[in-house]
Amino acid sequence: MMRLLGLAVLVAWAIPVMIPQRAVGQGSGNSLTERQRLVKQAQEAFDREMAREKAGDCRGVSTTREVLECLEKEGNTSEANYKAFTGALRKMLASYGDDASGSQELVQEFDAIEGAWRGYKKQMCMAAYDLNKGGTIAPVNEGTCHQTLLRGHMRELRDVYDHLWIQ
Repeated sequence: MMRLLGLAVLVAWAIPVMIPQRAVGQGSGNSLTERQRLVKQAQEAFDREMAREKAGDCRGVSTTREVLECLEKEGNTSEANYKAFTGALRKMLASYGDDASGSQELVQEFDAIEGAWRGYKKQMCMAAYDLNKGGTIAPVNEGTCHQTLLRGHMRELRDVYDHLWIQ
């Protein structure tokens, strides 16, 4: 079962590389090395966060206070990885294709998506908190919600904009 899952993941990541895509950053004055730097920055931030998720948050803590302190620290690190990832992605969109106005439209669209997602995350995590409002677990639910949604959104963005990674 695990081998099949691993093969499916490998195929899912390899397929976009085999599909021809529009050139990115050509004709816009951006060098290929700048684009490669942005791809590397985005991929490294993504990989760091996915590795952190796999390792697990807040292992070895036992009290609610320790969990809350840990979730705050973990959340700050996740947010830094997210900002590095989305910042590089936004810059890649700004230099996408040959049409500067089209690139600007993509950036505006991206900014609108990010604003809407932040509102969704805020509401969803407020709901997670409210499930146990008044209890000590409520802020733990909220912190866990933020981590879960942020990492899921990074995966969504990586999947939606996967063609930007093709070198």
